[in-house]
Amino acid sequence: MVPADDSREREYTGRLANYYDEVISCLRQAEVIMVFGPGEAKGELRKRIQRDKLDLRITRFETSDKMTERQILQKVRRHYLPSTGTSPAGRRSRR
Repeated sequence: MVPADDSREREYTGRLANYYDEVISCLRQAEVIMVFGPGEAKGELRKRIQRDKLDLRITRFETSDKMTERQILQKVRRHYLPSTGTSPAGRRSRR
């Protein structure tokens, strides 16, 4: 037997809600939050952040294309490490 589409949809929605709850629990102690990426998931995450009253910590929210890990790191560094005339290349990245 194949489950009805609505039961699959409910299961997917439930799993997605649990995922967002886990992400939010990791963000609770963050001082600032930068949300970016392709697709609609960032919008749903933003709603959850607002629901949990963490939205004042969002410093940037934008749509961007798929990115490599290197591109993501570069974007974050540019946002959080303002140009000081020195290259951040000598600094160790923290993940």
